[in-house]
Amino acid sequence: MRPAIKKPSIGTPQAPAADKPDTKAKTFVAPAPLANIGELRSYLMIDKDALDDMLQEQPDLMFRVSEVLEQAVSLRDQAKEYLAVTDAECATHYRGKEEKATESKIRDAVQLDSRHAVAFETYMHWKKETGVLGALKDAFEQRGHRLRDLGNLYVSGYFSTSAHKQATGAVQDRRAEEGRAAMAAKRRTG
Repeated sequence: MRPAIKKPSIGTPQAPAADKPDTKAKTFVAPAPLANIGELRSYLMIDKDALDDMLQEQPDLMFRVSEVLEQAVSLRDQAKEYLAVTDAECATHYRGKEEKATESKIRDAVQLDSRHAVAFETYMHWKKETGVLGALKDAFEQRGHRLRDLGNLYVSGYFSTSAHKQATGAVQDRRAEEGRAAMAAKRRTG
């Protein structure tokens, strides 16, 4: 089942306080996630006995992950713009309060303003969400490569029981030979 994708609003910049800056830290409520990352992550597992099904669902899964990633990138960019607008409004407010305020004092006042803190936390949330979804997209790309490789192994008969027994027998023969050589070397030195 495809997860519902909600686009929470970032919000609108608040008007600056009339007399003094709002120094109380506001609580940031993270918006609802765009998709259930745990559910998408569960699709990364590969069942070698159902390669045909996995190969068929891979393009749809890649599209779903890419779509959610693009929405997160858009929201991250909106949050970054919202942060810039909030900082500009705060700076304008502090410049109007004092005629001799230096840029350093204005910058410090903006950093301490609670509106900046809320906007910054919103931006950081969407930056993190974008990073996680980017990593998930990379993992799905790797899954596609692994599916192709496993398909090639299946076609070559790697998963058949006779090929498996032959490979296992060859490995056992090699280990036995290595063991015999090691025993012979101990007898000579010993």
